[in-house]
This record gives sequence, structure tokens and C-alpha cells, in this order.
Amino acid sequence: MLEVSLKDKTIRQLGNGEPIGNLDGIELLDDSTYLVTEFMGGGLYRVDASGAAKLVLDLDQSTADIGYVPASRTVLIPMLRKNKLLAFRLQ
Repeated sequence: MLEVSLKDKTIRQLGNGEPIGNLDGIELLDDSTYLVTEFMGGGLYRVDASGAAKLVLDLDQSTADIGYVPASRTVLIPMLRKNKLLAFRLQ
């Protein structure tokens, strides 16, 4: 993952540059943490500012774009191949 500064357009790698997977969706959770979906492996990951990825939900393949509603801490994940929309509340 790469991080781009909107102020000065600088680009930096998160972590050591090792790929997390075939990422599809990304949402900013807070100032330094992202939620991402991995399409081929099928999971929801939390990625911190150091680039460390932690599996939050192990799902089937085809986890696509992602939505996040901060007020209710709800994550919305479309499952393309299953024609479903999943909703989870983060702890």
C-alpha cells in the first residue's frame, strides 16, 4: 500500500512494501488505520500506519469495494459473486 499526502503530493510506502493481497476496497478508519478488502482471498483487513495487516474477517472470494459508516462503526462489504451485501459492526 502507498500513502499520498494531499498537501504536498508526496508518496510513501506503508510498511516494508510487501503486498497484502489483491486489494479492492479501502476506507480510512481513523488518522492512521485503514480497512481494506482482499478480492481473491476474501477478507477484511485492518492496516495500520506501519503497514501491518491484521485479518478482521475471513470471508469468501469476491469481497469488493467497501463502505464504512463511522457513526455506527458499520462496515459494508459487497460480495460480487454471491450477489450479497454484508454488514458488520466493528468492536
